[in-house]
Amino acid sequence: MLRVGGLRYYGGMARGVVELGQQIRDLHQRLTQLQAKLVHCVGEFDTQQGYKLHDYRSTQAWLRSELRMHPRDASHTVTMARQLRHLDLVDEAFTTGRISREHVALITRTARQVGVEHVAASQETLLEVATTTHPGQLRIATQHLRQCVDPDALDRDAVKAYEKRELSAAPTIYGMVAINGLLDPASGEVVLSALDALTDPPRDEDPRTTGQRRADALTELCRRSLDTGTLPQVNGEKPHVLVTTSYEALLGQLGTELARMPWTGPTSPTDVRLLACDCAIIPAVLDSAGEVLDIGRKSRTWPTALRRAIELRDRTCRYLDCDTPAQHCDIHHWHSWIDGGPTNYDNGVLTCRHHHTLAHRYGATKRPDGRFTVNRN
Repeated sequence: MLRVGGLRYYGGMARGVVELGQQIRDLHQRLTQLQAKLVHCVGEFDTQQGYKLHDYRSTQAWLRSELRMHPRDASHTVTMARQLRHLDLVDEAFTTGRISREHVALITRTARQVGVEHVAASQETLLEVATTTHPGQLRIATQHLRQCVDPDALDRDAVKAYEKRELSAAPTIYGMVAINGLLDPASGEVVLSALDALTDPPRDEDPRTTGQRRADALTELCRRSLDTGTLPQVNGEKPHVLVTTSYEALLGQLGTELARMPWTGPTSPTDVRLLACDCAIIPAVLDSAGEVLDIGRKSRTWPTALRRAIELRDRTCRYLDCDTPAQHCDIHHWHSWIDGGPTNYDNGVLTCRHHHTLAHRYGATKRPDGRFTVNRN
């Protein structure tokens, strides 16, 4: 036995941790039992129409007002209470804490959808799943039951889910872009498959969170769609990211007007330099009042032949320990072209979008072997 910091270790395991684990199990079971008792009380209250004493129209309305429950939670609680009266085995498992409230919610909702008699006949099978797996697996089992009883149910659900789809994407007052949405299962599968293909696996040297890596994947997915030129035209030309800036602002000179983008407004010189690394540029000459005097023609910063030569040389992103292939990389100027760096073979290096962004955000150091690291500190 080894004692460290008040914990006794037996065979490498802290006795205190083992006891904490058991305490968590006990508390979870007691919490579930209390939730079952609450549902039972709501059921009795509903049966006796106790809500009428307080001039409410229903038990759900009483729960929303008196307990400040969310309308959805109030409805689910009443549904559970009513269906459990006819599901003795499920009720017993809930009362003793063998299955969670989430398990019960799935079973009772299925009873409301297909008829409590069908669920009552399948209680033992459903409980076998509920007592051995998480609610997500139980949901699959209830869907199978529903499909057997009502073969058209899943098709009706799919139509309802499709009609609920929505997506909002708008800039906030702080310059970020807020994205929120809800997709039907089929559309969601398409989006998740695409994001998964572009979401980098976690690496020890990559400090990004899962959410940050997924956000980068969404950005990369949209960027590739813009780069292919296959999207429908908008106002007579292919959609693109447009940045309007002055030469002085690109150089980072103080007192100059901020660069702007149509959707998100003012943007930082760092972001402009990142976008300008490999883009089409339209020079414009303005007078002192801001009136356009001349518009030049677009020119590629990195000509195709030069890009191919750099791809053949570098093969992958040249960040240390990154192997993103060339076709998924940008070309970064070692010495910024905005600061006078040339667009030539020796001044270009392949970088994946993530490490290209970091190079502009923090700066990069070139190694003797041609790879680079990011100056985070």
